[in-house]
Parts: sequence; structure tokens; C-alpha cells
Amino acid sequence: MKRKYLMLFSSLTIILLVTFAFINLSVKKNNIFTVAYLNSDNNDYFCNLIRINFIDIAKQNNNISVKYADAQNDITKQIDQVNMFIAAKVNVICINPVNQKMILPVIEKAAAAGIKIISINRSLNNDKVIYVGSKDYEAGLLQGNYMYTHLPQNAKILYLSGPPSHESARDRWRGFYDACLKKRPDIKLLGNLNGNYLKTDGMLIMSVWLQLFPHFD
Repeated sequence: MKRKYLMLFSSLTIILLVTFAFINLSVKKNNIFTVAYLNSDNNDYFCNLIRINFIDIAKQNNNISVKYADAQNDITKQIDQVNMFIAAKVNVICINPVNQKMILPVIEKAAAAGIKIISINRSLNNDKVIYVGSKDYEAGLLQGNYMYTHLPQNAKILYLSGPPSHESARDRWRGFYDACLKKRPDIKLLGNLNGNYLKTDGMLIMSVWLQLFPHFD
């Protein structure tokens, strides 16, 4: 558990350092640089942790003014927020997208208006966007390789994933499948459900699984 949180903190630190390195390079001396930070959902633990630490680091630079918005996991709301910040003529939009495909048209609109775009935690796979985050397929491969090596013969497993609308969740599952299930046909997948990256949803699914499956590995 300690190692898990150390890795989480390290990933978070790298994300923020790279993001602010880019922003600081763009700030002109004695000018106020306006950054819009659009979070996908403040109720998402990891996304909110990034936001909180972003706030702390932003306070250390007097030349940066940050405006925050929470989409509450609503892509329509997030699109409206991007349009609002385009109209406000901010210098940079940092976004943790709710839906990586549906947000693209308005992101391209922002880029065409001369606004620099940084996608945090979830890649938009667009050459107009700077991505700061992990490589999700590779993350799935790491998870799958570990399970491939350590799971016993004829293991029974459950897989709790993120929303299928998120490319990050799909890529992590694909990496896990390629590295583990594809190579270990003896492993039985009892269930694969979407926990929406939310503790409440994950706990509910796990409570049902514990009732349905008295034994799993």
C-alpha cells in the first residue's frame, strides 16, 4: 500500500512539474498569464488530487492567474466551459477531459483562437494538444504482466474498470488483456464492470461481487 501511494505521488508530481514548466516558459516578465483549469469531476479522487496540488503550485507564481471549473462528469457542461474560456481569451487551457472524443471540436476551436492546450491525465491524441500523463496501454501491460506471472493456474479474477467512454480505461483494459488473458486461457474472468472511477460505485460493485463470488483470486 505504501508503494502504491508513493507511485501515485510520483506520478502526480511529474504531471504538475511538466505542466507548470510549460506554463512558466510562456509567461512574459511582469505580465499576468491567465490559465483555465477544467477538471472532469472533483469527486474523482485522483483528478481532484491533481487539482488541489495545481492550486498549491499556482499560488507560488504571482504572474499566473488561474480560473477553475468542474464539469461534474458532464461533457456538455465541459464543452460550455471551454467556450466560456475561449470568450474570456485565456492564455492556456489545462483540461482533464470528461470524454476524449466529444471534447475535440471545441478544443480545436480554442487552439485556432491561439490558446495553448494542455491535456492532463487523459490524452486527446491531437498534435495541437500537449499531453501530460501516463501511457495507459503501457500501464495495462504492466498490470497484465504482473498478473500473468503471479496468478495461480485456473485463477478466477474480477476486473473493475473505468468508464468505457474514456480512452484511458479502454487502453488499460486492452493492455491488461494482451499481457495476461490473451496468454493465459486458463484464467477465468468472472466479471468486468465499470466503476466510473468513483469510490461509491466501486464499493457497490465489490459488495455485489462478494455476494456472487465466494472465491476469487
